[in-house]
Amino acid sequence: MSQDPPSSEEVACVTIGAKALAEWPLSDDPAEKAWRDVSALKELGARGLVLSGDFTGIRRIDNLDEEKPGFWAPLSSLDAGEQRPFPLSTGRFPILEITYKFLSSRAHAELVCFYSGGECVHRLDHASDWTTAAVLLHHRGFPDSVTGVAVRLYAHKRTEESIEIESLRFRAMTPAEKEAWKSSCTAEARRKAPPGVAAPADFFPFGVFLNAATARKLADLMEIPFADYWRLALEDIARHHHNCVVVEKAEALGRGYGKELESLAQSLNIKVVPLFGMPLSSPERLWKRLADTLVKDFASSRDVLAWGISEAPDESDVDQWRRFCNAFRNADTTHPLTTPFRHPGTLPAFSSCMDVDWFHFFKSYCPWKIGGAVRAHLAVGEGRALWVTAPAFVDASGAPEWSSGPEMRLMINQALASGARGFFTYAYHNSPLWDGGHCERSLTGPFLTFSDLWAELGNRVERFSAMAPLFLNSVPNDGEPPFKLGLSSRANPRSRVPADMPLVQVLWMRSPDFHLCYLVSNDADQSVSVNLEFPSFLPNGMEIYDVTAFVRSRIWAPAEKTRHLEMFPGQGQLLLVGDPEGCSRWRDIIAERILEEDRRQVMVDIDLARKYRLDVADIETTILDAPPGAPLEALLHVHAARDRLTNLIYTTPTLTEARSMLIKASSIVCGCDEALSALYGAGKKDSAHELGVKVEPLAKNLTQLRLRLRRGYGTSVARSCGELVNKGTAVLKEIWSKNEE
Repeated sequence: MSQDPPSSEEVACVTIGAKALAEWPLSDDPAEKAWRDVSALKELGARGLVLSGDFTGIRRIDNLDEEKPGFWAPLSSLDAGEQRPFPLSTGRFPILEITYKFLSSRAHAELVCFYSGGECVHRLDHASDWTTAAVLLHHRGFPDSVTGVAVRLYAHKRTEESIEIESLRFRAMTPAEKEAWKSSCTAEARRKAPPGVAAPADFFPFGVFLNAATARKLADLMEIPFADYWRLALEDIARHHHNCVVVEKAEALGRGYGKELESLAQSLNIKVVPLFGMPLSSPERLWKRLADTLVKDFASSRDVLAWGISEAPDESDVDQWRRFCNAFRNADTTHPLTTPFRHPGTLPAFSSCMDVDWFHFFKSYCPWKIGGAVRAHLAVGEGRALWVTAPAFVDASGAPEWSSGPEMRLMINQALASGARGFFTYAYHNSPLWDGGHCERSLTGPFLTFSDLWAELGNRVERFSAMAPLFLNSVPNDGEPPFKLGLSSRANPRSRVPADMPLVQVLWMRSPDFHLCYLVSNDADQSVSVNLEFPSFLPNGMEIYDVTAFVRSRIWAPAEKTRHLEMFPGQGQLLLVGDPEGCSRWRDIIAERILEEDRRQVMVDIDLARKYRLDVADIETTILDAPPGAPLEALLHVHAARDRLTNLIYTTPTLTEARSMLIKASSIVCGCDEALSALYGAGKKDSAHELGVKVEPLAKNLTQLRLRLRRGYGTSVARSCGELVNKGTAVLKEIWSKNEE
């Protein structure tokens, strides 16, 4: 954002003055939560519109990281009765100016520009005198229009804050600005950047975010070695069928633990994306030192997927990002460099120096919109892989809303059908809110327990991993589909799908030798009745195969031309269309993927079974030496072996009873953490700290019992779990009694 731009009075412009701004409502993007609890006020001031926010009654502000304020007072055009002048062409008006001054000393504000599929966020520098700041609205023609604008006023403390806004002005460039912009683009085109490294074309990451510093803290809290913490976490991630972990603050691992993590990840077929927490503004010599000490040793590692930084850069940080890339590229020429952007609107500014495009979609109440966000930003990457992160957390502000299982299911289906080539969830774990953390909820919480969402993700990812080769070898079809599909659907009366959103969406993807027809139910609350009708005779001898049914049942047969489906909330149904011979080849590729995942799951369980001296030799032979023949035949043999191993474990009383009691104990400890977070969020911090002291020994005991179960001491684990459940139940009741006071 530039301050005090040159005189531009003679250029074409659209100005929104104070009186027009006064007509805008005190509201914002309905998919955001954190503005709803702030008491906002607007009134005309001496020169502009004064936007004020009263944050004094929001106790949750005390729980936030001061560097990342989470509550704001909004003013936006989104729900204005008069939508003019939006949408505005960024080609005609590429610059937006805002004239403002802060009326309080502790506030900060952001200017948000919305476009179809995303938003771009610009932080306003603090100024107590009248200031005009300018932002460039597009990069290389993206986005082509702005559909709305918002001003967000934040507070770091429970205070009252205010800002006065004289005007917003969309304008064309001056002749001098055009010349400077042209020179900048020419210099950019001539700049010699390190050669890019594409994401692996044969690997579709399904990953979760972990934080190395948080892992160290939680390992200390539970009094277990750091390596044991990572083994418990990565085995759990493998059991939930994920194949990738994103490690934030990776520098906390150091070289030694980094090597241990690499070895462990390799044993579980998991790839690692280390993200470093150092500020991008750090001197280049520090980045070079980091690259030489922590990156160079892993330059040839097949277990590292990419390198990056945790905090995505601002638009003004392109040169600093290049310095980071230069330092890392000198140490490693084989892995991509990337960073996840909190708001996708910043991506286009980095399109010339980013190996993988990646953005977070941390919205509430609108899971279907992730597909539109992916589609909007695919072209920005010019063929690069696009990764997206869905929310599986609630931070200390109470946002975003905890996703339901159907909402997460819908987000995965929409993202994959729209062209995403990597799907991640944030976050796997968190430091306790009541013990200095800034997150209220995550997939497994502070103590590696569980959640409904984690179970749902495990079920979905198991199937999507098998279908991944189809997604990796196709692209969204923007043209005409190969044939017309007859579809009718009936909505449930309680459906909450917006009127402008199809109840069931048909998304086509194409490849040189097949088409994909992806049906997605956008109803995340209710089931939908669907009738499908394909043409009786398909062109070029094509057939239709239900891939979703195949990965579930292992049965391969052409789909019926007329079908009725009862689609459960958020469901997707993937149909493969092509000539029978070509489809059979893809069937075998999918079968190989299922085989690989079955083997991975069995090998994790075999390690446990050996500790209890179970006879698994025959099962292991079947898994590792599948009989020759078609992959489909091998698949059936391996799947049967997996079932035998599961039955063997569940008919071993020593193991079964201990695991059952551990699940019960985990649910108690998980409940204690949720109750403590609620108590802390309600402002009863002293009580939360006092009762947290009672919960921590329970968590330590639970973790020790898990490790003992892994080492073959199931009998003693079951007895100890009974005692843990009784103690935990008493503590949980005590916490809830404090919540009710």
